[in-house]
Amino acid sequence: MKSLALTFFCLAGAVAFGGVDTTNRETYEWAHYWWNHADDGVRPRVLIVGDSITEAASSRVFRLLEDVALVDMMTSSKNVKDPALRKEIGYMLGEYPYVVIHFNHGLHGLLIKEEEYEGYLRSYVTEVKRLAGNAKLIWGSITPLRGTLKREENQLLSRRNAVANKVMAEMGIPVNDLWTLIWNSDNANSLRSGDKNDDYHYNDIGNDMIGRAMAERIRSLLPPPKKD
Repeated sequence: MKSLALTFFCLAGAVAFGGVDTTNRETYEWAHYWWNHADDGVRPRVLIVGDSITEAASSRVFRLLEDVALVDMMTSSKNVKDPALRKEIGYMLGEYPYVVIHFNHGLHGLLIKEEEYEGYLRSYVTEVKRLAGNAKLIWGSITPLRGTLKREENQLLSRRNAVANKVMAEMGIPVNDLWTLIWNSDNANSLRSGDKNDDYHYNDIGNDMIGRAMAERIRSLLPPPKKD
């Protein structure tokens, strides 16, 4: 009986594994969850969702909003086409109610076909709206890579931001234009990671700018504090 059960378990696992669509997955995938003061059920909570760009700026958002809200975080390498991202955000949104959610996905998923991107994005955002309850949503635009608009990846990201702007406008979700924040800075290269092989990430100055922009937009949508 034990042997039969083990055989069934292995077969079931093989079927499940075989059913995973890996075509848009990277070599390594990850997800990080963080709850601040998880034992506090009184103060309002906000949630920041994104990838490593959001994670690098998260400590700034925590600090800048600590006087008005608890800030939780979910970051992931999954893209909007991957069903796993819905599972991850579903778990996060099932734990606590939030008053504001700032979310972004884009740097991961460059392999999604351009003609398919809008459909996957729209479907994902619809699911987030359903799960978010009464939370106010803010979409963070994709940040550019090192280089110029002549770079093919930046051209693609610019087009995807335009698609996202269209989708968010139709869904009534404001956009935090992090792309322009970086692109129009006096010297965008001075905000970059010192690692010349890292075209994605930022130094402390860049992370401070992004974190401050996120915190300011979130703060603008927070309900007024309750009077004693």
